[in-house]
Amino acid sequence: MIATHSAIGWLRELLPAEFGVAGGDIDELGPSGYPQEEAAIAQAAAKRRREFRAGRIHARRALALVGAAPSAIPQGPAGEPVWPAGYTGSICHTEDLAVAVAAATTAIRAVGLDVASDAPLEASAHRFVCRPGEAEAVPALAPTDVEPAKRLLVAKEAFMKLNYALTGTVVDFLDIHIGFQIAGRGTHAFRATSFPAAAGPSEGYEGRLGWHDGRIAAIMYVRRSDDI
Repeated sequence: MIATHSAIGWLRELLPAEFGVAGGDIDELGPSGYPQEEAAIAQAAAKRRREFRAGRIHARRALALVGAAPSAIPQGPAGEPVWPAGYTGSICHTEDLAVAVAAATTAIRAVGLDVASDAPLEASAHRFVCRPGEAEAVPALAPTDVEPAKRLLVAKEAFMKLNYALTGTVVDFLDIHIGFQIAGRGTHAFRATSFPAAAGPSEGYEGRLGWHDGRIAAIMYVRRSDDI
């Protein structure tokens, strides 16, 4: 039985009808039945194999919601999921939850999703995620003010996935600017911009970040019709 999580419900309500959304608890799972997938985790630790398999199961469920037949979702050179021809999507997981979104590329060019617990970011990681003074400029997020550095991490992760899907290039955390605005209780609207020196520079892409029952989620997507 798939547990219902409020972060998944938030994504379903937020995203347009072109998207399939699926997710649930990460369980102990056997081999997926797709050799291309199992090859990617042949040498991985048990925790990684469990996360990977759960992510692929929910990715196939999300794909089915938008009309795709079951197929392998191998791992690409940067660790990204390789989606079936004609489809795009994004996969993420926390310690106990896997979530995936998918859409046909006739409607959606690219999407980036990240979900994480709302636990504070480890102090040693701040310098890799935040530029000096960046976290201090993040507005509060009621009803619970999730640590600014953790919100920046999740928003930047979503942008990095979107950017890679669009450009095939990797952007460093410190080369991304996130401009947050309050968009409602427990929700930010934000614009993510990569600096000119970064790979795949852009004028910015819009996203949403929400806090739900101990988890924060960020989602960004670009429609096929968008002028980018």
